[in-house]
Amino acid sequence: GHGLVEGLYVDLTGVTDDLLCSLRADFRVVKLEGSREPSPDVLEWMRTCHVEELTWADLGRDSLKNELDFLEKAICGLEHLRVLSIPGQGVNRIGTDGMERLSEAMRRRTAIQRIDLHWNELEDQGAELVAKAIHEGSPLQAVNLSRNKISDKGAELLAQAIQRSPNMKEIDLHWNDITDQGAIHLAEAIMKEESAMEHVNLRWNQVADAGAKLLAEAMKKAPIKMMNLTYNEIGNEGIEAIADALPEASKMQRIYLGGGASHLSGMAKLASAIKASESMEFVDMHMATEVDGPAAEKLAEAVRAPNIHSVDLICNKMGDEALTAFAAAIGDAAKLRNLILRGTGAKDVGIKALAEAIKTAPCIELVDLHLNQLSETSVHYLAEALIQAPKVKHVDLSYNGVTAGALGSLGKMIRQAPALEFVSLSGNNIAEPGLEVLGKAIVERNTRAQEAVEKARAAAAAAQGGAQRAEVDEKEGKPEENDEGSAVVGPADDGEKVLPPFHGIDLSDNKITDAGLRKLAGAMKLMRTVDLCDNNMDDRAAEALVQALCSSTSMRSINLSQNPLKNRIPFDEVKRCRIEWG
Repeated sequence: GHGLVEGLYVDLTGVTDDLLCSLRADFRVVKLEGSREPSPDVLEWMRTCHVEELTWADLGRDSLKNELDFLEKAICGLEHLRVLSIPGQGVNRIGTDGMERLSEAMRRRTAIQRIDLHWNELEDQGAELVAKAIHEGSPLQAVNLSRNKISDKGAELLAQAIQRSPNMKEIDLHWNDITDQGAIHLAEAIMKEESAMEHVNLRWNQVADAGAKLLAEAMKKAPIKMMNLTYNEIGNEGIEAIADALPEASKMQRIYLGGGASHLSGMAKLASAIKASESMEFVDMHMATEVDGPAAEKLAEAVRAPNIHSVDLICNKMGDEALTAFAAAIGDAAKLRNLILRGTGAKDVGIKALAEAIKTAPCIELVDLHLNQLSETSVHYLAEALIQAPKVKHVDLSYNGVTAGALGSLGKMIRQAPALEFVSLSGNNIAEPGLEVLGKAIVERNTRAQEAVEKARAAAAAAQGGAQRAEVDEKEGKPEENDEGSAVVGPADDGEKVLPPFHGIDLSDNKITDAGLRKLAGAMKLMRTVDLCDNNMDDRAAEALVQALCSSTSMRSINLSQNPLKNRIPFDEVKRCRIEWG
């Protein structure tokens, strides 16, 4: 009733229209789910709420006439509506007739700025109808038609629409069937002088060198900030063309070029171009290639670029020489926050060099070494480094075959790392003794953090009370008390640094049983989020789980999907504790 809640999710299969219309708040964001047509009263309720963003998921598989009637009226009748999202989940539920109706409604209604129709299998005919909705002077700024089986023909029609609409800033066509020809049509439209295009996503298509070359030209002429071309068929020629364009692409901030057919020469040239860029912030070069020492030095230069905050080198094989050369740059990277080195095959010598660099890195917050099969020695190096790392919040060591001997180091890391909030240990087959080590470390850290908060609150309350008493004494002319009877009480300074709490852990796919869960129960109630998906816990875990979660004041989400849990009744208690349930 106070208008503080702005978002509302409604499952239409379980909520009556009368109940929905009885709610009184400015729900600016509304998500509907389920296949039935809401009444005209609901449309009027949305108008009263000034709804700006409408999502309707899980539309019916059969006739959509009634639902389309409602959507058509919503597009034309909700004057504040700016965002419309109808995700299809892989089934063409809108159909050609439905798409024609939505297209016509959008032509009549000029306020919508973003439309999302991903995964509807609209194909080229659907793309044509979307293109028709983008009339000259249209306020539409962003279109998401990903996963719709759109070919070069559909891309050409959308390119023509982009040329008509100078307001278009984002086009998402990832996971379609677009080749060089379609990419060239899009690039030619984006290159027009009046283009405002900022985000182009063509991930998971079949774009090769010819398309990449013209997109590189578009980067120089349009104000593009993000270009995603991962998982296409771009080779060295295309990568080198993009590298040549970067010095003139003054707005470019994020570029994604992984998973193509390029090799070291393209990577090296791109790294050199990034080094010279003043605008680049994120680079994705997970190219699944062997990185030698010279190439790693080029990558190191890219990391030193003035504004680079994220580097993704997934699946690039880096030996000790390459990783050591790359690590040397990390300490000098003024803004590097996210370091993603998944599947690099790193060994002890390289990991030791990386660990030493992380110790003093001024800004790194994420260290992702997922899928590296790290040895016990390597885990020890990293854990000791993270105890000294000033800013690292998130560590991902998933699928590394972490041994029982390494868990002692990880427990120490959880207790002592100054900024650590979250650790992912998915897929490591951690046994009960290891879970006990992790649980005890989390309990120790978070108990100390909680005690410190309570102590600080007590001190603040005492200080406030003392100040009030001093004010009264001053008014009454009483002398100030000495230290033995001081009204101001503060926490004892024992020299011990109290660390912030540890927020969450991912232990999915670890074959954890009911006995293992009991080792974690005490720690779980002190965290915000826990992922225990894809383990071996059955109903015997229910009692310990419910007790832990219902006594928690901090837990916000837990994922227990893909476990053999059958009896759902005890978990109703958890839902009442407002914990997001997976």
